Amino acid sequence: MKLMQTPAQTLDDFLSQIKDLNPTNLDLIRIIKAISISAIDIKEIIETAPISNMTGSTGKTNIHKEEIQLLDNSANTIFVENLMETQLISHIVSEELQDPLHKPTNSPSYFVSIDPVDGSSNITSSITIGSILGIWKLDNSEQINDNLFIPNSPQMIAAIYTIYGPSTILVIACNSMVNAFALNPAKKAFIQTHKNIKTPNECKYYSVNENYFLKWTNKTQKTISFLRDNYSLRYVGSLIADFHRNLLNGGIFLYPENKDYPNGKLRLLYEILPLSYIIENAGGIASTGKANPLTIKPSHHHQKTPLIIGSKKIVTKILSML
Repeated sequence: MKLMQTPAQTLDDFLSQIKDLNPTNLDLIRIIKAISISAIDIKEIIETAPISNMTGSTGKTNIHKEEIQLLDNSANTIFVENLMETQLISHIVSEELQDPLHKPTNSPSYFVSIDPVDGSSNITSSITIGSILGIWKLDNSEQINDNLFIPNSPQMIAAIYTIYGPSTILVIACNSMVNAFALNPAKKAFIQTHKNIKTPNECKYYSVNENYFLKWTNKTQKTISFLRDNYSLRYVGSLIADFHRNLLNGGIFLYPENKDYPNGKLRLLYEILPLSYIIENAGGIASTGKANPLTIKPSHHHQKTPLIIGSKKIVTKILSML
């Protein structure tokens, strides 16, 4: 995939184009700006985390019984505060919040799901981590006023993830396109690097935690053996890092069910649905192994499910083997 040449387009330029395409995108533009500001703030915390005592645990656990890292807590607060300042958000669901935040607003309103820091346990090793967000539009006052409301996938209007690594990357899927931006730290401005991303149809890499091999079903073991014999393994242990590499280069990420996690480990609302929305807009495929995640009506805010996601050709092949 070729990088765009000069003149460079900024995130603000891109958002202006979105507004010109459809004036009703003004709300979405404000939400995206709030997320981009949050990403810059979080990036600055991450850079100094080892010397500012931000690499440890809070001593608390989230609803998934995982230790909440100090960085998780700070990033969650930053996203929530910046999003709520838009006065457009009626619902926020986060990995770090047991119950959804709810503040009824005028119609239309928006439901946002957040994984504040995906792979936060990797920060002590300076491994790439990121944030994942989904955005749904609510037009119905009954939905807006329901504090426990869970949206359907057709209401999803955008998905975003950030990468905090050698560069700070912002990837936005909206208006049926996926675009990527890199942060210019000196100007605190995101510059577009990839326009209308289409993931390669051919697979170069597969990403899976093979430590679970003996805990997988026989069919899953056979599919992983097939991948092992035909492709190169690349597994960071940070979902968003593996997803980003495969999106740009072609590949497949798998987190199948296993004996320890019979319903999978990844979270539907704030990990799987946003990434499924992104990969489909980039020409790829996502599946639980049984269904397209975007066809699933979540039963609760912290629901888990298996995930197979990536380039169309290899995902289709793997699904035919299961």
